[in-house]
Amino acid sequence: MAYCPIHGYLGEGGTCDQCVRDREEAEEAAEARAGKAAELAAEQTFLINNPGDYKCPHCLLKSLKRGARRCPKCHGEIGPWDEVYAREAEALKKQEEARTQKERERQQQEEIRKSRKRAQAAVAAERARKTRHICKVIFFTVAIVLMLRLICA
Repeated sequence: MAYCPIHGYLGEGGTCDQCVRDREEAEEAAEARAGKAAELAAEQTFLINNPGDYKCPHCLLKSLKRGARRCPKCHGEIGPWDEVYAREAEALKKQEEARTQKERERQQQEEIRKSRKRAQAAVAAERARKTRHICKVIFFTVAIVLMLRLICA
């Protein structure tokens, strides 16, 4: 048995169990930090080699900015951008159509919800009207019966 000066107790086999756990946790944390650093380095390398918005047809790096005439990496000539502009316009149009369709569906659902609420309110109002009518009939019936009792008595 060995005495641990850090945790203040005796451990079996010459090692402190808490020290062993602390060491394992520190190694796991170091591995996680190293993995994160490698991931960030790979991302940074990608961003350095691919600073643009579009892929170059010659070197296939993402190095072109919109409307560029030459690739800054391989210096290859870039043809007309008309096809790219047309594809982007089509994608933008599709996004707008999808957004509009979603908005229409949301409005339809809202209208359905409102019409259901109106129908429920109408049913509740009709029920309240019938209840008031029944109460009036009962009241006047009781009043007539009491008057007849007074008259006959």
